[in-house]
Amino acid sequence: MMKPLKALVFALCALALALPALAADDSAAAITAALKGAWRQPANAARDKYRHPQETLEFFGLKPDMAVVELWPGGGWYTEVLAPVLRDHGQLTAAALPASDPGEGSVTKRYLAKLKADPAVYGKVKVIDFDPPRESSLGPDGSADMVVTFRNAHNWESQHQLLAVFQAAFKVLKKGGVLGLTDHRAAPGNPLQDTYGTGYLPTDYVIQTAEKAGFKLASQSEINANPKDTKDYPKGVWTLPPTFTLGDTDRAKYAAIGESDRMTLKFIKP
Repeated sequence: MMKPLKALVFALCALALALPALAADDSAAAITAALKGAWRQPANAARDKYRHPQETLEFFGLKPDMAVVELWPGGGWYTEVLAPVLRDHGQLTAAALPASDPGEGSVTKRYLAKLKADPAVYGKVKVIDFDPPRESSLGPDGSADMVVTFRNAHNWESQHQLLAVFQAAFKVLKKGGVLGLTDHRAAPGNPLQDTYGTGYLPTDYVIQTAEKAGFKLASQSEINANPKDTKDYPKGVWTLPPTFTLGDTDRAKYAAIGESDRMTLKFIKP
């Protein structure tokens, strides 16, 4: 059996070969290399066609020398990309639900185990508790270049915490810092009250809430649009992959639709 120190050295060498040292401004190449990394779970990589991580992170303006906060990383889908991109020149902070949370703590425990199992890739990731309104700090004021969140805004809104989350992001960001967000997009003209329980959110409402927190909308993108998504399913967005809440009922139909239609928004702290 390989000794722990030798195993770590071996892992670090393997990562260096998979993700060679890149200049701090070589963003596109760093993201591309991370997406090809052997550490990525095959099931996660298979979802790139729905989530467009290369285009999304480039749209947000991710650079390898940034201090980035990822909100509620879940199982670490985007951490698999962000951690190696930021490994040499930047810093990734994962703001996760506490492992003691009675509802989602098990998700965080699996996430922590994932990080611990591969220190060559994830050893520099800093994990903090984030559970507004009880724990709402994302770090020292003005210490981050970017805050990113993927398909979480609808959860915060259902808990009436979306504004508080945006305010926390605003505080931790430097002047000129970026808040990058994707989430399930409600049909145009569909009011907020009609979207509760569906997982979808009106884009205008998300923008207005971010602006209330102090942000300015820099740009929107159709990178993660899905025109096949009719947004009228028995179990809301969770009817679609990857959740398939209805099980085998009409599974082929929903698989053909793919993952949800999503807004992709980039905000700036003025």
